[in-house]
Amino acid sequence: MFPRVTETRLCTVTEVYWPMADGVELYTRITKPTAAKKCPIVYMRTPYEAAPTEEPPKARWEEFDENDYIRAGYCLVRQHVRGRGGSGGHFRAYDEREDGLFTLKHLRKLDCYMGEIYLLGESYTAAAHLSWLDAAPEDVKGAALAVMSCRQYPRFYINGCNYDYCNLSWWRLVYDREYPQPIREDAFKRPYRFPRPFRDAMAHVQGENIPVLSQFMLHDQDDEFWNSYPQSYRPKGFRVPILFTGGWYDRFMTAMLQDWQHLPEETRKKSAFLIGPWGHGLKLSGKPTERTMPEGARPTNTGLLWFEHLRKGTPAPYEEGRLTVYSVGSGWQTIPYPVPGNDSLRLNFLPDGILSAEDTGIGRISFRYDPENVPQCFSNAPGALGHDPGTVEGVTTFQTAPFEEEQRFCGHHKWRMTVESDCEDTMFFLRLSIVEDGKAWKLTDFSAALSNVCPDYKPGEKVTLELTSPLMAFTVKPGVSLRADISSFCNIYVPHANVRGPWAEVTETKIARNTLHLDGAVLELAKDPDL
Repeated sequence: MFPRVTETRLCTVTEVYWPMADGVELYTRITKPTAAKKCPIVYMRTPYEAAPTEEPPKARWEEFDENDYIRAGYCLVRQHVRGRGGSGGHFRAYDEREDGLFTLKHLRKLDCYMGEIYLLGESYTAAAHLSWLDAAPEDVKGAALAVMSCRQYPRFYINGCNYDYCNLSWWRLVYDREYPQPIREDAFKRPYRFPRPFRDAMAHVQGENIPVLSQFMLHDQDDEFWNSYPQSYRPKGFRVPILFTGGWYDRFMTAMLQDWQHLPEETRKKSAFLIGPWGHGLKLSGKPTERTMPEGARPTNTGLLWFEHLRKGTPAPYEEGRLTVYSVGSGWQTIPYPVPGNDSLRLNFLPDGILSAEDTGIGRISFRYDPENVPQCFSNAPGALGHDPGTVEGVTTFQTAPFEEEQRFCGHHKWRMTVESDCEDTMFFLRLSIVEDGKAWKLTDFSAALSNVCPDYKPGEKVTLELTSPLMAFTVKPGVSLRADISSFCNIYVPHANVRGPWAEVTETKIARNTLHLDGAVLELAKDPDL
Protein backbone atom coordinates (compact mmCIF):
# COMPACT_ATOMS: atom_id res chain seq x y z
CA MET A 1 0.00 0.00 0.00
CA PHE A 2 2.93 2.36 0.73
CA PRO A 3 4.53 4.43 -0.59
CA ARG A 4 1.31 5.97 -1.87
CA VAL A 5 0.92 9.01 -4.11
CA THR A 6 -2.22 11.12 -4.50
CA GLU A 7 -2.50 13.98 -7.00
CA THR A 8 -4.69 17.02 -6.39
CA ARG A 9 -5.14 20.17 -8.44
CA LEU A 10 -2.16 22.02 -6.97
CA CYS A 11 -0.09 19.48 -5.07
CA THR A 12 1.20 15.93 -4.84
CA VAL A 13 0.67 14.04 -1.57
CA THR A 14 3.13 11.21 -0.92
CA GLU A 15 2.71 8.89 2.07
CA VAL A 16 5.76 6.91 3.14
CA TYR A 17 7.29 5.12 6.11
CA TRP A 18 10.74 6.44 7.04
CA PRO A 19 12.99 4.18 9.15
CA MET A 20 14.68 5.73 12.16
CA ALA A 21 18.16 4.91 13.52
CA ASP A 22 16.87 1.80 15.33
CA GLY A 23 14.80 0.58 12.38
CA VAL A 24 11.39 1.70 13.70
CA GLU A 25 9.35 3.15 10.82
CA LEU A 26 7.43 6.41 11.17
CA TYR A 27 4.50 7.40 8.97
CA THR A 28 5.35 10.57 7.04
CA ARG A 29 3.22 12.61 4.65
CA ILE A 30 4.92 14.86 2.10
CA THR A 31 2.77 17.47 0.37
CA LYS A 32 4.58 19.29 -2.42
CA PRO A 33 3.31 21.97 -4.79
CA THR A 34 3.06 20.18 -8.14
CA ALA A 35 4.56 23.12 -10.01
CA ALA A 36 7.65 23.30 -7.80
CA LYS A 37 10.86 21.43 -8.60
CA LYS A 38 12.88 22.78 -5.68
CA CYS A 39 11.25 24.47 -2.72
CA PRO A 40 11.67 25.18 1.01
CA ILE A 41 10.40 22.50 3.40
CA VAL A 42 8.16 23.06 6.44
CA TYR A 43 8.74 20.18 8.88
CA MET A 44 6.19 19.12 11.52
CA ARG A 45 5.90 16.13 13.89
CA THR A 46 2.69 15.22 15.73
CA PRO A 47 1.18 12.63 18.10
CA TYR A 48 -2.38 13.76 17.35
CA GLU A 49 -3.36 12.25 13.98
CA ALA A 50 -5.04 8.90 13.39
CA ALA A 51 -3.34 6.12 11.44
CA PRO A 52 -3.83 6.30 7.66
CA THR A 53 -6.67 4.32 6.12
CA GLU A 54 -6.23 1.75 3.36
CA GLU A 55 -7.71 4.12 0.79
CA PRO A 56 -6.48 7.73 0.71
CA PRO A 57 -9.28 10.18 1.63
CA LYS A 58 -8.79 12.30 -1.48
CA ALA A 59 -11.24 14.95 -0.36
CA ARG A 60 -8.99 15.66 2.61
CA TRP A 61 -5.89 15.88 0.45
CA GLU A 62 -7.63 18.40 -1.77
CA GLU A 63 -7.84 20.71 1.22
CA PHE A 64 -4.10 21.24 0.78
CA ASP A 65 -4.89 23.18 -2.39
CA GLU A 66 -6.17 25.92 -0.06
CA ASN A 67 -3.22 25.70 2.32
CA ASP A 68 -1.33 29.00 2.57
CA TYR A 69 2.06 27.28 2.70
CA ILE A 70 1.35 25.27 -0.45
CA ARG A 71 0.14 28.39 -2.23
CA ALA A 72 3.33 30.18 -1.15
CA GLY A 73 5.45 27.39 -2.65
CA TYR A 74 6.45 25.39 0.45
CA CYS A 75 6.60 21.61 0.75
CA LEU A 76 4.87 20.36 3.92
CA VAL A 77 6.30 17.30 5.68
CA ARG A 78 4.16 16.01 8.53
CA GLN A 79 5.30 12.97 10.51
CA HIS A 80 3.59 10.90 13.20
CA VAL A 81 5.89 10.52 16.22
CA ARG A 82 6.79 6.98 17.23
CA GLY A 83 4.08 5.04 18.97
CA ARG A 84 1.29 7.31 17.65
CA GLY A 85 -0.95 7.44 14.57
CA GLY A 86 0.50 5.34 11.77
CA SER A 87 4.02 5.09 13.22
CA GLY A 88 5.61 2.04 14.78
CA GLY A 89 7.36 1.69 18.13
CA HIS A 90 6.33 2.85 21.60
CA PHE A 91 5.47 6.43 22.49
CA ARG A 92 8.13 8.24 24.55
CA ALA A 93 6.70 11.40 26.10
CA TYR A 94 8.78 14.48 25.22
CA ASP A 95 11.72 12.27 24.16
CA GLU A 96 11.85 13.26 20.48
CA ARG A 97 15.47 14.32 20.01
CA GLU A 98 16.84 11.24 18.24
CA ASP A 99 13.95 10.82 15.80
CA GLY A 100 13.73 14.56 15.13
CA LEU A 101 17.37 14.79 14.11
CA PHE A 102 17.37 11.54 12.14
CA THR A 103 14.40 12.64 10.05
CA LEU A 104 16.52 15.51 8.70
CA LYS A 105 18.51 12.90 6.77
CA HIS A 106 15.34 11.81 4.97
CA LEU A 107 14.32 15.41 4.25
CA ARG A 108 17.61 16.02 2.45
CA LYS A 109 16.89 13.11 0.10
CA LEU A 110 13.61 14.58 -1.15
CA ASP A 111 13.78 15.62 -4.81
CA CYS A 112 12.47 19.09 -3.88
CA TYR A 113 15.10 19.75 -1.19
CA MET A 114 16.91 23.04 -1.82
CA GLY A 115 18.80 23.46 1.45
CA GLU A 116 16.07 25.28 3.45
CA ILE A 117 14.15 23.61 6.29
CA TYR A 118 11.69 25.47 8.53
CA LEU A 119 10.11 24.14 11.72
CA LEU A 120 6.45 24.56 12.65
CA GLY A 121 4.75 23.36 15.83
CA GLU A 122 2.29 24.07 18.63
CA SER A 123 2.26 22.49 22.11
CA TYR A 124 3.68 18.94 21.84
CA THR A 125 4.41 19.44 18.14
CA ALA A 126 6.63 22.35 19.19
CA ALA A 127 8.31 20.22 21.89
CA ALA A 128 9.17 17.69 19.19
CA HIS A 129 11.45 20.36 17.66
CA LEU A 130 12.64 22.08 20.85
CA SER A 131 14.10 18.75 22.00
CA TRP A 132 16.85 18.88 19.33
CA LEU A 133 16.98 22.51 18.25
CA ASP A 134 20.33 23.12 19.97
CA ALA A 135 21.86 20.66 17.46
CA ALA A 136 20.15 22.12 14.37
CA PRO A 137 22.42 22.02 11.28
CA GLU A 138 22.89 24.92 8.87
CA ASP A 139 20.00 23.99 6.58
CA VAL A 140 17.47 24.58 9.39
CA LYS A 141 16.77 28.25 8.74
CA GLY A 142 14.00 29.18 11.17
CA ALA A 143 11.15 28.07 13.43
CA ALA A 144 7.66 29.19 14.44
CA LEU A 145 6.78 27.46 17.72
CA ALA A 146 3.78 28.06 19.97
CA VAL A 147 2.64 27.40 23.56
CA MET A 148 5.53 25.16 24.62
CA SER A 149 8.58 25.63 26.83
CA CYS A 150 11.91 23.86 27.15
CA ARG A 151 11.49 22.82 30.81
CA GLN A 152 8.76 20.57 32.11
CA TYR A 153 8.89 21.43 35.82
CA PRO A 154 7.20 24.84 35.49
CA ARG A 155 4.59 23.24 33.21
CA PHE A 156 3.48 21.09 36.16
CA TYR A 157 4.23 23.12 39.28
CA ILE A 158 4.27 26.72 40.43
CA ASN A 159 5.28 27.75 43.95
CA GLY A 160 4.47 24.28 45.27
CA CYS A 161 1.04 24.05 43.57
CA ASN A 162 0.38 21.26 41.08
CA TYR A 163 -1.45 21.99 37.83
CA ASP A 164 -4.68 20.08 37.28
CA TYR A 165 -3.73 16.48 38.11
CA CYS A 166 -0.78 16.53 35.66
CA ASN A 167 -3.23 16.63 32.73
CA LEU A 168 -4.26 12.98 33.08
CA SER A 169 -6.53 12.95 30.03
CA TRP A 170 -3.59 13.92 27.80
CA TRP A 171 -1.41 11.12 29.18
CA ARG A 172 -4.20 8.64 28.65
CA LEU A 173 -4.61 9.83 25.05
CA VAL A 174 -0.95 9.57 24.01
CA TYR A 175 -0.40 6.21 25.75
CA ASP A 176 -3.61 4.54 24.60
CA ARG A 177 -1.65 2.02 22.50
CA GLU A 178 0.29 0.82 25.55
CA TYR A 179 -2.83 0.87 27.76
CA PRO A 180 -5.76 -0.27 25.58
CA GLN A 181 -7.97 -1.30 28.51
CA PRO A 182 -11.29 0.56 29.03
CA ILE A 183 -11.32 3.57 31.33
CA ARG A 184 -13.87 4.64 33.90
CA GLU A 185 -16.70 6.51 32.20
CA ASP A 186 -16.55 9.34 34.77
CA ALA A 187 -12.74 9.50 34.78
CA PHE A 188 -12.28 12.98 33.35
CA LYS A 189 -15.51 14.69 34.28
CA ARG A 190 -15.25 17.77 36.47
CA PRO A 191 -15.13 17.99 39.38
CA TYR A 192 -12.55 15.21 39.46
CA ARG A 193 -13.08 12.59 42.15
CA PHE A 194 -9.78 10.73 42.40
CA PRO A 195 -9.04 8.90 45.66
CA ARG A 196 -5.82 9.84 47.42
CA PRO A 197 -2.93 9.29 47.06
CA PHE A 198 -2.98 10.99 43.67
CA ARG A 199 0.12 9.07 42.55
CA ASP A 200 -2.36 6.27 41.77
CA ALA A 201 -4.80 8.46 39.82
CA MET A 202 -4.14 6.65 36.53
CA ALA A 203 -4.64 3.29 38.25
CA HIS A 204 -8.04 4.62 39.30
CA VAL A 205 -8.77 5.67 35.70
CA GLN A 206 -7.52 2.59 33.85
CA GLY A 207 -6.38 0.03 36.45
CA GLU A 208 -2.65 0.69 35.96
CA ASN A 209 -0.29 3.63 36.43
CA ILE A 210 1.89 5.09 33.64
CA PRO A 211 5.46 4.97 35.03
CA VAL A 212 6.74 8.17 33.42
CA LEU A 213 3.73 10.13 34.70
CA SER A 214 4.25 8.65 38.17
CA GLN A 215 7.78 10.08 38.12
CA PHE A 216 6.41 13.52 37.31
CA MET A 217 4.01 13.27 40.23
CA LEU A 218 6.60 12.09 42.73
CA HIS A 219 9.19 14.76 41.84
CA ASP A 220 7.33 17.81 43.13
CA GLN A 221 10.56 19.75 43.83
CA ASP A 222 12.76 21.32 41.16
CA ASP A 223 15.50 18.71 41.48
CA GLU A 224 18.02 17.12 39.11
CA PHE A 225 15.30 14.93 37.60
CA TRP A 226 13.70 17.99 36.03
CA ASN A 227 17.02 19.39 34.81
CA SER A 228 17.95 16.34 32.73
CA TYR A 229 16.76 15.27 29.27
CA PRO A 230 13.97 14.71 28.27
CA GLN A 231 12.48 16.86 31.06
CA SER A 232 14.68 19.80 30.04
CA TYR A 233 15.96 21.02 26.67
CA ARG A 234 18.81 23.44 25.91
CA PRO A 235 17.73 26.95 24.80
CA LYS A 236 21.23 28.30 25.50
CA GLY A 237 22.35 26.37 22.42
CA PHE A 238 19.63 27.57 20.03
CA ARG A 239 21.09 29.36 16.97
CA VAL A 240 17.98 29.38 14.76
CA PRO A 241 15.75 32.51 14.66
CA ILE A 242 12.45 31.61 16.32
CA LEU A 243 9.01 33.16 16.38
CA PHE A 244 7.53 32.17 19.75
CA THR A 245 3.78 32.51 20.26
CA GLY A 246 2.18 32.29 23.69
CA GLY A 247 -0.98 33.28 25.58
CA TRP A 248 -1.57 35.22 28.78
CA TYR A 249 -3.80 32.39 30.03
CA ASP A 250 -1.52 29.50 29.11
CA ARG A 251 0.23 27.90 32.07
CA PHE A 252 3.39 27.44 29.92
CA MET A 253 3.77 31.21 29.45
CA THR A 254 6.18 31.87 32.33
CA ALA A 255 8.47 29.00 31.30
CA MET A 256 8.45 30.26 27.70
CA LEU A 257 9.68 33.65 28.89
CA GLN A 258 12.48 31.88 30.77
CA ASP A 259 13.44 30.20 27.49
CA TRP A 260 13.48 33.62 25.81
CA GLN A 261 15.91 34.93 28.43
CA HIS A 262 18.16 31.87 28.07
CA LEU A 263 18.55 32.22 24.31
CA PRO A 264 22.00 33.33 23.15
CA GLU A 265 21.91 37.10 22.75
CA GLU A 266 22.54 36.91 19.00
CA THR A 267 19.65 34.44 18.57
CA ARG A 268 17.29 36.58 20.63
CA LYS A 269 18.13 39.67 18.55
CA LYS A 270 16.86 37.94 15.40
CA SER A 271 13.89 36.20 17.09
CA ALA A 272 10.46 37.53 18.09
CA PHE A 273 7.79 36.72 20.69
CA LEU A 274 4.03 37.20 20.20
CA ILE A 275 1.71 37.07 23.24
CA GLY A 276 -2.07 37.38 22.97
CA PRO A 277 -5.15 36.94 25.21
CA TRP A 278 -5.31 33.20 24.55
CA GLY A 279 -5.04 29.98 26.48
CA HIS A 280 -3.25 26.79 25.50
CA GLY A 281 -4.19 26.06 21.92
CA LEU A 282 -4.23 29.82 21.18
CA LYS A 283 -8.00 29.95 21.63
CA LEU A 284 -10.17 32.74 22.96
CA SER A 285 -12.91 31.96 25.45
CA GLY A 286 -16.19 32.54 23.66
CA LYS A 287 -16.70 35.14 20.95
CA PRO A 288 -14.17 37.94 20.37
CA THR A 289 -15.08 41.08 22.31
CA GLU A 290 -13.55 44.46 23.00
CA ARG A 291 -12.43 43.05 26.33
CA THR A 292 -10.68 39.92 25.01
CA MET A 293 -9.79 40.74 21.39
CA PRO A 294 -12.00 42.43 18.78
CA GLU A 295 -12.64 40.88 15.40
CA GLY A 296 -9.75 41.58 13.05
CA ALA A 297 -7.17 42.18 15.79
CA ARG A 298 -5.87 38.63 15.79
CA PRO A 299 -2.74 38.09 13.64
CA THR A 300 -3.01 35.51 10.87
CA ASN A 301 -0.46 33.45 8.93
CA THR A 302 2.13 34.23 11.59
CA GLY A 303 4.41 31.28 10.76
CA LEU A 304 4.27 31.88 7.00
CA LEU A 305 5.02 35.60 7.36
CA TRP A 306 7.94 34.76 9.65
CA PHE A 307 9.41 32.25 7.22
CA GLU A 308 8.97 34.64 4.28
CA HIS A 309 10.81 37.30 6.28
CA LEU A 310 13.70 34.92 6.96
CA ARG A 311 13.83 33.68 3.37
CA LYS A 312 13.32 36.86 1.40
CA GLY A 313 14.23 39.66 3.76
CA THR A 314 10.70 41.05 3.80
CA PRO A 315 9.90 43.26 6.82
CA ALA A 316 9.64 41.27 10.04
CA PRO A 317 5.96 40.83 11.00
CA TYR A 318 6.93 41.39 14.65
CA GLU A 319 9.81 43.42 16.04
CA GLU A 320 12.88 41.25 16.53
CA GLY A 321 14.51 41.10 19.93
CA ARG A 322 11.34 42.26 21.69
CA LEU A 323 7.90 41.04 22.77
CA THR A 324 4.77 42.00 20.86
CA VAL A 325 1.99 41.76 23.44
CA TYR A 326 -1.74 42.36 23.48
CA SER A 327 -2.64 44.70 26.32
CA VAL A 328 -6.05 43.44 27.44
CA GLY A 329 -8.49 46.31 27.12
CA SER A 330 -6.54 48.31 24.55
CA GLY A 331 -4.46 46.50 21.90
CA TRP A 332 -1.03 45.52 20.62
CA GLN A 333 2.23 47.05 21.82
CA THR A 334 5.93 46.16 21.70
CA ILE A 335 8.06 45.88 24.84
CA PRO A 336 11.51 44.65 25.84
CA TYR A 337 11.83 41.73 28.22
CA PRO A 338 12.64 41.76 31.05
CA VAL A 339 10.49 44.86 31.42
CA PRO A 340 12.60 47.64 32.99
CA GLY A 341 11.71 48.75 36.49
CA ASN A 342 8.94 51.31 36.54
CA ASP A 343 6.42 52.98 38.83
CA SER A 344 3.54 51.04 40.32
CA LEU A 345 0.05 51.63 41.60
CA ARG A 346 -0.15 50.48 45.25
CA LEU A 347 -3.55 49.19 46.32
CA ASN A 348 -4.23 48.43 49.99
CA PHE A 349 -6.69 45.81 51.26
CA LEU A 350 -9.40 47.23 53.56
CA PRO A 351 -11.61 45.11 55.85
CA ASP A 352 -14.82 46.24 54.15
CA GLY A 353 -13.79 44.63 50.85
CA ILE A 354 -12.27 47.71 49.28
CA LEU A 355 -8.99 48.04 47.38
CA SER A 356 -7.75 51.57 47.99
CA ALA A 357 -4.74 53.56 46.81
CA GLU A 358 -5.18 55.97 49.73
CA ASP A 359 -6.41 54.31 52.94
CA THR A 360 -4.36 51.70 54.85
CA GLY A 361 -5.84 48.36 55.80
CA ILE A 362 -6.08 47.09 59.38
CA GLY A 363 -7.57 43.99 60.98
CA ARG A 364 -7.89 40.45 59.67
CA ILE A 365 -10.27 38.21 57.76
CA SER A 366 -10.61 34.43 58.25
CA PHE A 367 -12.25 31.81 56.06
CA ARG A 368 -12.82 28.06 55.99
CA TYR A 369 -11.28 25.80 53.34
CA ASP A 370 -12.37 22.17 52.87
CA PRO A 371 -10.32 20.34 50.18
CA GLU A 372 -13.05 17.71 49.85
CA ASN A 373 -15.66 20.31 48.85
CA VAL A 374 -14.10 22.75 46.43
CA PRO A 375 -16.44 25.10 44.53
CA GLN A 376 -16.07 25.09 40.75
CA CYS A 377 -14.87 28.62 40.16
CA PHE A 378 -11.57 30.25 39.16
CA SER A 379 -10.93 28.29 35.98
CA ASN A 380 -7.99 29.20 33.75
CA ALA A 381 -10.09 29.99 30.67
CA PRO A 382 -9.25 33.23 28.85
CA GLY A 383 -11.47 36.02 30.08
CA ALA A 384 -13.11 33.64 32.59
CA LEU A 385 -16.06 35.37 34.21
CA GLY A 386 -15.91 35.67 37.96
CA HIS A 387 -18.64 34.76 40.42
CA ASP A 388 -20.61 37.45 42.24
CA PRO A 389 -18.82 38.67 45.39
CA GLY A 390 -20.00 36.99 48.58
CA THR A 391 -21.63 34.05 46.81
CA VAL A 392 -18.87 31.43 47.23
CA GLU A 393 -17.77 30.15 50.63
CA GLY A 394 -14.07 30.57 51.29
CA VAL A 395 -13.58 33.47 48.87
CA THR A 396 -12.87 37.01 50.07
CA THR A 397 -13.32 39.77 47.51
CA PHE A 398 -11.77 43.25 47.37
CA GLN A 399 -12.60 45.83 44.70
CA THR A 400 -11.51 49.34 43.74
CA ALA A 401 -13.80 52.25 43.07
CA PRO A 402 -14.26 52.90 39.34
CA PHE A 403 -11.16 54.48 37.83
CA GLU A 404 -11.54 58.14 36.90
CA GLU A 405 -8.93 58.09 34.14
CA GLU A 406 -7.31 55.49 31.91
CA GLN A 407 -4.28 53.67 33.33
CA ARG A 408 -2.05 51.18 31.53
CA PHE A 409 -0.17 48.40 33.31
CA CYS A 410 2.54 46.07 32.04
CA GLY A 411 4.97 43.83 33.90
CA HIS A 412 5.15 41.34 36.74
CA HIS A 413 2.75 42.54 39.42
CA LYS A 414 3.28 41.87 43.14
CA TRP A 415 1.11 40.81 46.07
CA ARG A 416 2.32 41.04 49.65
CA MET A 417 0.22 39.92 52.61
CA THR A 418 0.75 38.30 56.01
CA VAL A 419 -1.25 35.07 56.42
CA GLU A 420 -1.68 32.25 58.90
CA SER A 421 -3.38 28.86 59.08
CA ASP A 422 -4.41 26.39 61.77
CA CYS A 423 -2.96 23.60 59.57
CA GLU A 424 0.67 22.69 58.95
CA ASP A 425 0.33 23.51 55.25
CA THR A 426 -2.23 25.00 52.87
CA MET A 427 -2.29 27.26 49.84
CA PHE A 428 -3.23 30.86 49.11
CA PHE A 429 -4.54 32.12 45.79
CA LEU A 430 -5.35 35.59 44.46
CA ARG A 431 -7.07 36.31 41.16
CA LEU A 432 -6.90 39.81 39.73
CA SER A 433 -9.82 40.68 37.45
CA ILE A 434 -11.15 43.70 35.63
CA VAL A 435 -14.80 44.59 36.32
CA GLU A 436 -16.86 46.21 33.60
CA ASP A 437 -20.64 46.34 33.21
CA GLY A 438 -21.00 44.14 36.27
CA LYS A 439 -18.83 41.34 34.86
CA ALA A 440 -15.40 40.28 36.11
CA TRP A 441 -12.80 39.26 33.49
CA LYS A 442 -9.67 37.40 34.55
CA LEU A 443 -6.33 39.19 34.20
CA THR A 444 -3.78 37.18 36.19
CA ASP A 445 -3.26 34.98 39.26
CA PHE A 446 -0.91 34.68 42.22
CA SER A 447 -0.57 31.39 44.15
CA ALA A 448 1.70 29.49 46.52
CA ALA A 449 1.64 26.61 48.94
CA LEU A 450 2.47 27.77 52.46
CA SER A 451 5.28 25.20 52.66
CA ASN A 452 6.85 26.76 49.57
CA VAL A 453 7.22 30.03 51.49
CA CYS A 454 7.98 28.52 54.91
CA PRO A 455 9.03 24.82 54.78
CA ASP A 456 8.92 24.47 58.60
CA TYR A 457 5.63 26.28 59.11
CA LYS A 458 3.86 25.62 62.42
CA PRO A 459 0.09 26.10 62.76
CA GLY A 460 -0.78 29.56 64.07
CA GLU A 461 2.40 31.26 62.84
CA LYS A 462 2.18 34.46 60.81
CA VAL A 463 4.05 34.34 57.49
CA THR A 464 4.37 37.09 54.90
CA LEU A 465 3.67 36.05 51.32
CA GLU A 466 5.55 38.01 48.67
CA LEU A 467 4.33 36.70 45.32
CA THR A 468 4.89 37.85 41.75
CA SER A 469 2.43 37.36 38.93
CA PRO A 470 3.21 36.08 35.45
CA LEU A 471 3.86 38.85 32.92
CA MET A 472 0.61 40.65 32.17
CA ALA A 473 -0.33 43.80 30.20
CA PHE A 474 -3.76 45.40 30.61
CA THR A 475 -5.53 48.75 30.46
CA VAL A 476 -8.13 50.06 32.92
CA LYS A 477 -10.43 52.65 31.38
CA PRO A 478 -12.60 55.27 33.12
CA GLY A 479 -15.59 53.73 34.88
CA VAL A 480 -13.91 50.32 35.17
CA SER A 481 -12.83 48.69 38.46
CA LEU A 482 -10.23 46.14 39.52
CA ARG A 483 -11.09 43.19 41.73
CA ALA A 484 -8.98 40.80 43.81
CA ASP A 485 -10.47 37.46 44.93
CA ILE A 486 -8.49 35.59 47.60
CA SER A 487 -9.05 31.95 48.52
CA SER A 488 -7.19 28.71 49.28
CA PHE A 489 -8.43 26.95 46.16
CA CYS A 490 -9.01 27.36 42.45
CA ASN A 491 -9.73 24.99 39.56
CA ILE A 492 -6.26 25.33 38.04
CA TYR A 493 -4.44 23.34 40.73
CA VAL A 494 -5.09 20.13 42.61
CA PRO A 495 -6.95 21.01 45.85
CA HIS A 496 -4.35 21.31 48.60
CA ALA A 497 -4.84 18.70 51.33
CA ASN A 498 -3.84 21.11 54.15
CA VAL A 499 -1.31 18.43 55.11
CA ARG A 500 2.46 18.75 54.74
CA GLY A 501 4.16 16.31 52.40
CA PRO A 502 4.53 15.44 48.70
CA TRP A 503 1.23 16.37 47.07
CA ALA A 504 0.82 13.04 45.25
CA GLU A 505 1.53 10.85 48.29
CA VAL A 506 -0.59 12.35 51.09
CA THR A 507 -3.57 10.18 51.97
CA GLU A 508 -5.55 12.39 54.34
CA THR A 509 -7.02 15.87 54.22
CA LYS A 510 -7.88 18.46 56.87
CA ILE A 511 -10.26 21.40 56.96
CA ALA A 512 -8.29 24.63 57.37
CA ARG A 513 -9.12 27.93 59.01
CA ASN A 514 -6.99 30.43 57.14
CA THR A 515 -6.48 34.07 58.00
CA LEU A 516 -5.51 37.17 56.03
CA HIS A 517 -3.86 40.01 57.98
CA LEU A 518 -4.62 43.31 56.27
CA ASP A 519 -1.99 45.43 58.04
CA GLY A 520 0.59 46.22 55.35
CA ALA A 521 -1.16 44.05 52.75
CA VAL A 522 -0.64 45.53 49.31
CA LEU A 523 -1.14 44.79 45.62
CA GLU A 524 1.47 46.55 43.45
CA LEU A 525 0.55 46.89 39.78
CA ALA A 526 3.47 47.73 37.50
CA LYS A 527 2.61 50.74 35.36
CA ASP A 528 3.27 50.66 31.65
CA PRO A 529 6.35 52.85 31.12
CA ASP A 530 5.26 53.58 27.52
CA LEU A 531 8.27 51.76 26.12
